[in-house]
Amino acid sequence: MGEKKMKQDISGTLQDSNLFDEKQMKTITGALNYIKECGMYAYQYNTGKISEDEVNPMLFAYTDDDIYDYIEDAIAIFAEANPQKITYDAKDFVYR
Repeated sequence: MGEKKMKQDISGTLQDSNLFDEKQMKTITGALNYIKECGMYAYQYNTGKISEDEVNPMLFAYTDDDIYDYIEDAIAIFAEANPQKITYDAKDFVYR
């Protein structure tokens, strides 16, 4: 799945940069995992693995800004320390 690869790319790139200590990486990884869990919950609902009777719409997506802000800040720190472009080949199976 594309979202798994994207999460691994972000987490792995930030981990490999050595810009973040263990506690910061734990927070980054936890935030990315939670966003992925929400996406997987929505996917399970959309594919019929969770019924209308069982569904909790609050689990479809994380809608507060805090964890997105934290990830965005980490990416900005990385980008500032690594100004060269990182190429990315768009994948047909990743919906945007």
